[in-house]
Amino acid sequence: MKKYSILVMGAYGCGNKGDDAILESLCNMLAPDFNVVATCGKKNNLSWLNIKTTRCRLNRGMSLSVLALMCIDVFKILFHLLCCRAVIFGGGSLLHDRSAYNLPFWFFFQRIAKLFGKQTYYVSMGVGPISTDKGKKLCKKHLPLANHIYVRDKNGYGILKVLGLNNVTLTADLAMAMETDLEAAKPILKEFSLQAHSYVCVTLCKHFNQDNYYKKSLNDTFEFDEEKTILAEAFEKIYKKYKLPFVFLPTDEMDYELGLEISDRLKNVCKFFVLGNQYNARQFSSVVASAKYLIGVRMHSMVFAARACVPFFALVYDPKVKAFLEMTKMNPYYLDIENINVDEICLMFDKMADNETVTKENLRMVTSELSQSVYDSIIAIKEKIT
Repeated sequence: MKKYSILVMGAYGCGNKGDDAILESLCNMLAPDFNVVATCGKKNNLSWLNIKTTRCRLNRGMSLSVLALMCIDVFKILFHLLCCRAVIFGGGSLLHDRSAYNLPFWFFFQRIAKLFGKQTYYVSMGVGPISTDKGKKLCKKHLPLANHIYVRDKNGYGILKVLGLNNVTLTADLAMAMETDLEAAKPILKEFSLQAHSYVCVTLCKHFNQDNYYKKSLNDTFEFDEEKTILAEAFEKIYKKYKLPFVFLPTDEMDYELGLEISDRLKNVCKFFVLGNQYNARQFSSVVASAKYLIGVRMHSMVFAARACVPFFALVYDPKVKAFLEMTKMNPYYLDIENINVDEICLMFDKMADNETVTKENLRMVTSELSQSVYDSIIAIKEKIT
């Protein structure tokens, strides 16, 4: 039987382990039956997946140099688009109008795909905000033409339904179906002289609030020194009480420097290890799955924890995190990162630790249902493509 090709487009190979985890999960479900070609922001960033890639640098942000390079990249992307059976826009927070170029970028390729009779799907889609008149108009014009849209949370589902779309199904994040390879963590834990289930994973966001990413002047002038001090003091108190070392994971490569800063503040008071950016999504997932607890800001670190039934609490920096907490029934375990203080973080950690057994059982039941919804969505797409 002939194997059709599928072009998967997203912010892959751009330094965000969550997006790469989405791609790995999608490839695991598609690769046995289809030839997968994926966009990749940086050369060789996805070599560990053993799939064919084509460069796509605009999903790393807008700049004159990136636009110049995209003039070359776009022809290669269009070549793969013309050769494929279907185009899948695969997850992450792709559908938003926080920047002027984002929606036109994705809809340009959808329009070309439909022009040449290709099926188009949006899968594991994070939606919102879509707050501008232009953004709403673009979504109303283009999204009804997609074969189907699978959104990962109720917030996104509600936004698209308000816009009048009927080709929408609520599922879950694709990374919920990612296979965890616990063996991948062992060399990393050995490097830091750590034992499985005897450390606390930590993820943070360099910008502290997702909206700050789109406010470049703010990032240049505001150092978030108060927030860093609060976090460092809270980690010190938790370490003294529980005697558990911390392992910081830069889920986005931009967070690495923040991890080093926190580590430097704690170097004489507790064990705070920082993983480098050289590790891939599969290895990060394994490290989280081998942890005792997680204190998470980045959403996909919580996805990794939930799948492995590792208790966690969230420092919420983006509405998508609250949406994920609702889906996993982890609503009692979060603090808004903009209003944190040392005592609240420590009390939330105590609450999480005290309810460890109940939390694990809750996660076991909930994640099974969410993973199945992801599998069902991919099965439906495969049936339509073939």
